[in-house]
Amino acid sequence: QLACLEHAYLVYGPVRFDLNQNKHSHYGWMRDQRYVLLLRKWRAQVHPLVQRTTVSAIVLYCTREGGGVSHARRIPRTHEEDIVHTLRQKLAAGPKLITAQLKIFIGVKDGRAMPVAQQAQLFRSATLVVGPHGSALANILWLEDASKMGAKPQVLEFVCGARSIDVQSGCPYTRTYWYYYGMAQWVDYHFVVFAANSSRHATYINLTEFVSALNTIL
Repeated sequence: QLACLEHAYLVYGPVRFDLNQNKHSHYGWMRDQRYVLLLRKWRAQVHPLVQRTTVSAIVLYCTREGGGVSHARRIPRTHEEDIVHTLRQKLAAGPKLITAQLKIFIGVKDGRAMPVAQQAQLFRSATLVVGPHGSALANILWLEDASKMGAKPQVLEFVCGARSIDVQSGCPYTRTYWYYYGMAQWVDYHFVVFAANSSRHATYINLTEFVSALNTIL
C-alpha cells in the first residue's frame, strides 16, 4: 500500500475492477469505492484534522477562470460575478451565530498549480463547495465526514442536463462527481443544471434556480 498526496499517486493491490463498467473508462477507478475509501482513510490517518478555534463556515466557490484550466465550458466573467454576488448575499443572510467565509478556488498559487496536498487541506476545512463541473471538484474527495464536522459537508455542482447536452460529451447527468465517486456518500449533494443557452464554450445557470438551491442548503 502506497499513497503520495503530493503527486496524487496511489498504488494498492491487488484490487481488480472492470473499466468497461463505466463508459468514461478513465474514471473507472473513481467509481470503485475501494480506492475512494482507501484514499479517505489514508488521508485521515496521515493528516489528522486540525480542530477549528472559531465558529466559521468555510465556503469554497470553484471557478474555471484559473490559469490551470485548459478546457472550455467557462462561465462568462460578468455572469460568474453575478453568481458569486448572489452567493455572498445568501451567506450574509444566514444564521447570525455562524460567520461564513467565502473563498474563491482557482487551483493556482504563486503562478503555479497549487500542490495537491494544499488543495486537500483547503477542502478539508470547507462546509460548502459550489461551482461548475470541472477538475477542481475532484477535491470533494477530501471533505470531512459528518462525525468530524458536526454535519455532512454540502456540495452544489453545476452540471449538464437534458436541456444542455451540448456542453460536453457524456451529457446529460453523468458528468458529475456525484456519479464519478459512486454517490459520494460522505457529502450531501445538490445540483443546478446548466441553462439551455450553454455550450461547450460558455456555460450559464438560472440565478433563480441557484437561489432556490441555496435556500435548500442554507
